[in-house]
This record gives sequence, C-alpha cells and structure tokens, in this order.
Amino acid sequence: MSTFMSTALSGVFSLLEFGASVPWLQVWGQSFPIALPIAFSLDMIFGNRLRLLSANLTEKAADAWPRQPVFGRRPSLAGLCALLGRR
Repeated sequence: MSTFMSTALSGVFSLLEFGASVPWLQVWGQSFPIALPIAFSLDMIFGNRLRLLSANLTEKAADAWPRQPVFGRRPSLAGLCALLGRR
C-alpha cells in the first residue's frame, strides 16, 4: 500500500509540475525514495482507521444498492438501462 501511495503521489505531483517529459522521469525517480518512507509512516499511523472507514462505506453502499435477483445469467444492456431508468 505504501509503495503504491508513494509511486502514485510522487508521480502525479511531478507530472503536474513538469508534464510528461524526461525531466519529469528524473524528478519522479528522485522523489520516490523520499515519498516511500513518508507513505509507509502514514500507512502505519492511519492505515487501520482508513481501512475500517473504507469497509464501513462499502457496507453502506452495498446496503443502499438495489438488489436484483440473478438466475445464473449475465445481465443484459436493456436490463441495466431499465435499472438506471434510461431508454
């Protein structure tokens, strides 16, 4: 998790600064070793709370989603459109 966070965040912010170019790749390579321990520390401090929050939000979203019976077949596009209220 912390490796993904450090890779994504350091790459996104340097991409915003330099655009997709060779200097962007150089800065990304330099910022990754700095971002990794920060992301690891944040994951160790806040990780359990964030995972619990994520599980609770997922549970609430699943409860709010309308349940449709599935009888062993794949849903059709027409059925999906009817569920979404589109023609």
